[in-house]
Amino acid sequence: MFRTVVIILALFPVNLIHATYLSPINVVLSSFQRMVQFRDTLTTVVVPLTGARVVQSSGGAAGGVVSEGQGYGLLIGGTVVASLNPADPRWAVAVTFTYQLFLGWKRMCQLTNQGSCQQGGFNCGGIYPCLPNWKFDSGLTAALGTGSAPDGDEDAILGMILFAQATRSRGFPWWTELAAWAYNSSKAFADFDTSLSPNGKNRIVRLGSCFGGWDCSNPSYFAPGHYRVFRDYMLAYNAVEGQNESVSVLRAGHELVRA
Repeated sequence: MFRTVVIILALFPVNLIHATYLSPINVVLSSFQRMVQFRDTLTTVVVPLTGARVVQSSGGAAGGVVSEGQGYGLLIGGTVVASLNPADPRWAVAVTFTYQLFLGWKRMCQLTNQGSCQQGGFNCGGIYPCLPNWKFDSGLTAALGTGSAPDGDEDAILGMILFAQATRSRGFPWWTELAAWAYNSSKAFADFDTSLSPNGKNRIVRLGSCFGGWDCSNPSYFAPGHYRVFRDYMLAYNAVEGQNESVSVLRAGHELVRA
């Protein structure tokens, strides 16, 4: 719940509201309308041939395209698609937007190389790491930062899962790739964004695939609700991996929250 609240607040920061890029938060708009505002204000299509879309960021360590922002976009899109009736004409708009963001995420993974600290885990698309480097240039042509960022990864994965489940059995030619990407990303999160405890029973969320572990972690990265979804999604498609990989992450998250 804590991370969910933080995500909602982060979507419409004060500087954006005061700059009138987005409607003030005291204006009641639907989730779909907010999604459209997010699309029109903060995202751009960077690969016209495929429609790959990215969330642009600025300020602080950001600038260009960062996985945290792209994760926000996928989570927004996946949530809106899952909440609308497919018969609603707005559903198709949300599907197009979310698929474009998925293509942007996929491109980020394609641009992530051996320096991502995911050796042996290039399982998305058969040859790409599932967890992209955390930062890229604004045109999405090259990586500017090394290693994944769990906060962006977990939001993106949850968004992909929601999107995959909401579009299942709808006949989209890209659905199988999306569903497999979501599954393999859930596994990669456990493998590379977490570290196993010395007793082999729990995992803790790292600072990234190249950083942190039991000696250094960020409590704000923990999202037990996300991990429940990862677990259930993996269990639905592979009972053994879903049980072994995700449950230990979920347990560690709950123990940290209780502490």
